[in-house]
Amino acid sequence: MDSFSSTPIENNNEIEPTQDDEGQAIEAHIQGTQEEGQEETQEGGQEVSQEVQNSPNKKGLTSEAWKHFRREKIDGKWKAICKYCERKIGGDTKQGTKHLHDHIRICPIRTVRGPKQSILKIVQQSSGSGTGRPTYSLLVGNFTFSQEAARRALTKWVIRDEHPMSFVEQVGFHEFMAETQPLFKFYTRNTLRNDVEKMYEAEKAKLLKLLEKNSSRIAITTDMWSADCQNKGYMAITAHFIDDDWNLQCRLIRYYLCF
Repeated sequence: MDSFSSTPIENNNEIEPTQDDEGQAIEAHIQGTQEEGQEETQEGGQEVSQEVQNSPNKKGLTSEAWKHFRREKIDGKWKAICKYCERKIGGDTKQGTKHLHDHIRICPIRTVRGPKQSILKIVQQSSGSGTGRPTYSLLVGNFTFSQEAARRALTKWVIRDEHPMSFVEQVGFHEFMAETQPLFKFYTRNTLRNDVEKMYEAEKAKLLKLLEKNSSRIAITTDMWSADCQNKGYMAITAHFIDDDWNLQCRLIRYYLCF
């Protein structure tokens, strides 16, 4: 309890305060402190004081994960509500913050991993070495997941490596994607087949436009072979030409079964 003394007078005689005077002084001191605290809250400290009250820790909610949640008491229990998807998870500080960090990584609305993690992103650059092969560079930044871009990459993967259409339905592929990118939405082999056909039509249209704009001569080569296991023969027709940047271009324009 704070000590209180009377104001000294000229004859240096001190006046002993009575119990009533001391009680009124204490009450006035407490009321003044409360009013000062209310003014500080109105000036901008409302969120900090409320955070301290909501947390048993005197320093408040210090974890980085709480920047992505708001803490509310629902039906007598503390809940952490995601600021992005509004999902309610356990908000009791005794449970720690590991589950909060886990939700930040898999939040369907917040697609940027974090809260403090930077991702190495591989960016493809135009080929300048004359070999026709693209070059790649690494950039450090926030990675944003795109389902459409992932589907395009998966379609190219299946086409280039000649995977079966049932590849997207295999258990091993599902387990791999669940570990590397939980936001990826799986689909069936029929959807993959449609994606392959759409990509074929798009690439065919791009090739026709490229050949129309080409001003150099085009060399045509053929290649024939047979498959012993199937007893069938195949032929491929390839077009070779030099573009305006003096890069050699090779495009497959026909592939079909001979017999």
